[in-house]
Amino acid sequence: MKKLFIFAAAFAAALTSSGIGIDIYKDANDPRPVSFTFPAKSGEKNRKWVAKVGEKEHYIQVTDIVKYPGKNTGTRWFRAIGHLPPGRVEIVPLKDKFPSIPRSLKANDKNDQIKNSIWTITFNKEPFNIIFERGKQKVSFGAPSIVLPDGTVPQARLLTEKNIDIGPTQRTKEFSGDYISPQGETRYWRLRVTMWSNTEIICVEPLIGVTVDNFFSSDKKRADHLGTDNVYNEMRALKSASMRFADATGKVSNSPKKTSTQWEYEYYEEEQDGKKVKVNGALGNFSNTLFNVYIPEMAERFPIGMTMRDNSMEVNLLPEIIPANRYAKREKEYIHYFALRTGNYVMRAGVELSFPIYLSLGKSSKMNALKNIPVGMVDVEELSKTGAWINSIPKPSAKTALLDKEILVGLKSYFDMEKSDRWYGFMNYGDWFGERKWNWGNQEYDTAAVLFEQALRFRNPEFFRKAAIAARHQMEIDTIKKQPRRNGGIWTHAMGHTGGYYRDGEFKFSNYGGGGKLFMTSKVSNGHMRIRGMAMAYVLTGDRRFHDTACLTGDYIMNTDMFKNRRWSATHREPGWALVNLTSIYWMDPQKKYYRGICDLANIVMEQAKGRGVRHDYFAKHNCPQPEGGWKEEHRKFRRGALSFPTGYQATGMYLASQILGDDLRSKDLKDDILLNLSQTADYVKKRLYFPERKGFVHSPVPWRFQSTRNGSGAGSAMRHVLMIDALLTGNKESAEIAKATLMDMLKRREVYASPLKDTYPDKPDAKGVASGIYFITLTMDLM
Repeated sequence: MKKLFIFAAAFAAALTSSGIGIDIYKDANDPRPVSFTFPAKSGEKNRKWVAKVGEKEHYIQVTDIVKYPGKNTGTRWFRAIGHLPPGRVEIVPLKDKFPSIPRSLKANDKNDQIKNSIWTITFNKEPFNIIFERGKQKVSFGAPSIVLPDGTVPQARLLTEKNIDIGPTQRTKEFSGDYISPQGETRYWRLRVTMWSNTEIICVEPLIGVTVDNFFSSDKKRADHLGTDNVYNEMRALKSASMRFADATGKVSNSPKKTSTQWEYEYYEEEQDGKKVKVNGALGNFSNTLFNVYIPEMAERFPIGMTMRDNSMEVNLLPEIIPANRYAKREKEYIHYFALRTGNYVMRAGVELSFPIYLSLGKSSKMNALKNIPVGMVDVEELSKTGAWINSIPKPSAKTALLDKEILVGLKSYFDMEKSDRWYGFMNYGDWFGERKWNWGNQEYDTAAVLFEQALRFRNPEFFRKAAIAARHQMEIDTIKKQPRRNGGIWTHAMGHTGGYYRDGEFKFSNYGGGGKLFMTSKVSNGHMRIRGMAMAYVLTGDRRFHDTACLTGDYIMNTDMFKNRRWSATHREPGWALVNLTSIYWMDPQKKYYRGICDLANIVMEQAKGRGVRHDYFAKHNCPQPEGGWKEEHRKFRRGALSFPTGYQATGMYLASQILGDDLRSKDLKDDILLNLSQTADYVKKRLYFPERKGFVHSPVPWRFQSTRNGSGAGSAMRHVLMIDALLTGNKESAEIAKATLMDMLKRREVYASPLKDTYPDKPDAKGVASGIYFITLTMDLM
């Protein structure tokens, strides 16, 4: 099939060598190795690789993280860790043994000690503590410590330990446990410790979380249907949380303590000898006579602070809020600091918070070089040639120039809004104000997926770093964990983050005439969760936490009523997003259960559609108002159908399902049925959602409803994809012509991010418009 439209081209250029190009972005003084991933072709089983810079070869620690589906197909994605300079490197197969593998990072036989050429780390289980030693200098610390509102300090208990990375370049150990509390508070902690070869700096990353074991009320109803009062029972309060690093030689310092606290993005407060001084700016780098500590992102993650003496530092991960009412009367607190209004930190069960901290014994001149995480990105031309990505990612060129111009305008606006609106603080960092400015948007609109793909296309490491932060936020704050029956779910619109913080009536605002109840009662919806960016985060970083969270969501989806009852409530975006999610998870980890889930859901969609492409539902009043002159018989056919973007999302999910299905006899018939369904869906779009007199798409197929033409933003792009898919798979000329005409009209009128009836500024689209408008933009280019 020939590619379509004026932007179409064969994006993948022929390789000039057998290697895979990687661009390394890092500060020249950054002592950390860079971690990155690279793909391989199906069936390629050479697992020995080396990084070349010119003629010089560098050793890299390589592990396989993703397999191709099927038997004997080999690795799809590798993760590499290496001390590489900034700039272009080439990853090539290693035919012989590497001549000089660095062996400065070692572990003993008991696996309770790691050492490099600079220092030694010893792990003690009972009582749990960790000792860093360099000559006569010793520092020790344990699990993160928490204080409950009544002043109780529950004891941290070690339960498990495991190795995450094992190799001569990087070793990471992860410890996990819980807190023993007489009040019965159920909380957990994790602690990652990472050491690198020939590097004086190590990373310590504590995490704290909240769990609830019993989600049933006295009448045994499902927790999903319980009222807000029960939701409040899931809240757990903290007074403070900290990590203490102290001299392990037994020395006790009587030096006066100095406390510095980042209370807001704009300023911090220093206190010593009872005197407080307010200072504009951000904290991050700390040193005393024993060691240096660097904490990135302190301003964005406020409140956070540090208490120092000559030979100890206590990182105040969640400092005691002083005064207690500091955040109590914050304007628009429902998008800011509900969880701080009592003077405590209120965390709902399922929330996690992690804090990367860098530590060095003695003075180090390289601590300020730790601000930006080193990034390695595979060349998109070579990535497309391997076929390892979800879809082809075209490199910017003259043929994609018009789309690329709008993409960059939107992303600039997104980052400008981040700085001006300051989407920071406690649970907010990594998210953005939602579409109505009283909910949050990152998880529903999957910012990570948008930023990861454009980072690869435009070779922009800042896009990449922000994408990783967005995925981390969704993983820790928006995705439910440690809860029976809900693990992996995501609360609708993430009101107050992870939902349910407010009782009905606390705030007066409306949601489509239903009051605030949708956002108060903490409903979980397949149509409000997108996990594609989480899957990308694992594939592009190799961090197992992203993988486990995405799989948790996949398991949740396959246990919903949509699978059990073989139908869904709400709109067609429910099965649409579920299919997009499941195909993304299967791409990340091709487990058979996800393959079966995709096939099953595709069959459910077709059962409900009954040969019409989409299921026909009764429209709500606002989508089908009473016609002038009252209801008549000829109006009946307009009372049922499907809306714009839900139709497009269902079709996109079905298309992605067809792409992952193999050509074996068991799936061939299903694949043929899906392709027929896609053609039927295209017919529905052309007959009901495309108005020829307007030369554009509409949201509702009701002709007398007042509405704008939807050639751009999420709705227009979604419907155009249906027609592009139809043109690509069947050669339908009408579908191709409509898709091309609406695409050109969208670009001409600059409606990539919104419809023309709304008060929009093409050079300053809002965050929702950016995320929804270009979410599938690489798929658009691929289909072209």
